[in-house]
Amino acid sequence: MNDVLHSVSRNAIRAANCTAIRAALSCALCAALLALAACGGTASHLTAPTNFLELEEPGESYSQRATSAEGVVIAVREVDNDPYGPLAFWVEAIKRRMRTVRGYALLEEKDVRAASGEAGKQLRFGHDESGGPYHFWLTIFVTEGHVFVLEAGGKKDVFEAAQPQVERAIAAYRID
Repeated sequence: MNDVLHSVSRNAIRAANCTAIRAALSCALCAALLALAACGGTASHLTAPTNFLELEEPGESYSQRATSAEGVVIAVREVDNDPYGPLAFWVEAIKRRMRTVRGYALLEEKDVRAASGEAGKQLRFGHDESGGPYHFWLTIFVTEGHVFVLEAGGKKDVFEAAQPQVERAIAAYRID
């Protein structure tokens, strides 16, 4: 039984890496953000949905990352906001990169608020790959010293089934 659990866990992580995370890692925006600044030390916390597995090693550029067995991924990046850019700057830069460089279609833009009170913006993108349509959300919060980007994504049908859990996790996100 233990072998089966390890196999399922490995397959879920592999599926996650082959879908939304792969897209996120190759995103030119992420490279631009990381080139501007090293990851910051500000504390923030995303509570993963109960049916998601929080990865112990979230990856080099993530402060947190979790995946569902079906391959839906939710993750957090924190980078220094130096030189300083307001929320409007980061939102526009991200939209341009995602549309022009990565070929994502902006489906919706929403005002959001972190549970700790910070105003933010959520960008909901769609993208077709050889495996079918995908959803990819970027939720951005900016403080004087940091930019926080919450990423969530996966195959469209699977992501839509997990959407209520993803929305609750994002709504409960706290910046300390």
